[in-house]
Amino acid sequence: MTRARKQVGRITFVGAGPGDPELLVLAAREALRSAQSVYADSGIPSSIIALATDAQVQVSDAFGADVAKLLLADARAGLRVVRAVTGDVLES
Repeated sequence: MTRARKQVGRITFVGAGPGDPELLVLAAREALRSAQSVYADSGIPSSIIALATDAQVQVSDAFGADVAKLLLADARAGLRVVRAVTGDVLES
């Protein structure tokens, strides 16, 4: 007997940089366009959030474990998830 594999989603981190949607790299634009769930910082301009046309968008300033739990829950449910942050995702 074989067990059906559960489809696992994907989490993509997108840094909004200076906030101009024209300056986003192509991979960031595509991640937002194909996302099903987006968790965005409140400082993300609406013009960047608007790229996530088919996603459920949640805007908040939550961070750390609180957001991680939400991201993982959506990914485990098989969704394509984007975590959009202001600036660079690698800066602390």
